[in-house]
Amino acid sequence: MKAAISERAIKPIKTRIYRYFAYKQSYKYIDKLQDYAEGYNKTVHRTIDMPPNEVSKQNEESVHLATYFARKPSKKMPKHSRFRFKIGTHVRITYLKNVFTREYEEKWTGEIFTISGRFWRNNAAIYRLQDYNGKEIVGTFYQSEVQKVTMKDNNLWKIEKIVKTRGKGHNKQYFVKWLYWPD
Repeated sequence: MKAAISERAIKPIKTRIYRYFAYKQSYKYIDKLQDYAEGYNKTVHRTIDMPPNEVSKQNEESVHLATYFARKPSKKMPKHSRFRFKIGTHVRITYLKNVFTREYEEKWTGEIFTISGRFWRNNAAIYRLQDYNGKEIVGTFYQSEVQKVTMKDNNLWKIEKIVKTRGKGHNKQYFVKWLYWPD
């Protein structure tokens, strides 16, 4: 038996849960589960053009028609493609996907890169990247493979591990490896 509709409904909730895992670096989510359900029910769904919590007996017929009957296709002409990112923009890149990659798993790397060059190849925008230390990354990336990131001077970085310590008491110092930071 197939359960495509229920699987599709579970996907955005799982996506939110996995984002929470990555943010908190913890697998405790039961206390937030109700928040995820409320957020899902307040989000506008493309199929019905409204949030699910606004569906009622009065508008169920229009929701049914919008869901199961075809709409007129948009007559907008596609725009000519151009560079989306400027040189010096901070970006993340996509993880490599395969057949068994789950949709709710993280899609973007934690490491932040800087665009160092851009050019056209076969009418597609291509970007060259460098890591935070200025070292060029081997290969090139399409526009769909990079995502812009807003960087601030007061960004907090997570610690991956404590490499070594020195000193005692109030004078104790830590040498750490930052999470998603190049070696």
